[in-house]
Amino acid sequence: MLYQWERFAACKGMDTSLFYDYEHRPRRDVPQEVIRACKACPVALSCLESAVLNDEFGYHAGTTAADRRRIRAELRHLGLTLTKTLVLLHRNEDLLAGKR
Repeated sequence: MLYQWERFAACKGMDTSLFYDYEHRPRRDVPQEVIRACKACPVALSCLESAVLNDEFGYHAGTTAADRRRIRAELRHLGLTLTKTLVLLHRNEDLLAGKR
């Protein structure tokens, strides 16, 4: 399934296999071209949202599946719902990107 935002992803056209198979390997094994693409991606927040909501595996928006499990656990610990947190993040997307 292709999400609307995926058309603008920095990784569009890259070999998707580069983004997977990091579940049981150290972060240092993630290829630098993948890390660079995620850092430069204009839709990283949408990518992260999709990966967190859908419990996806692989490397998305600069995070591993283990990172996203920690994010969900921290949100639960803080008593925040994922939906509410994502709404706040989207409202402040420019601020987070250093554009304000």
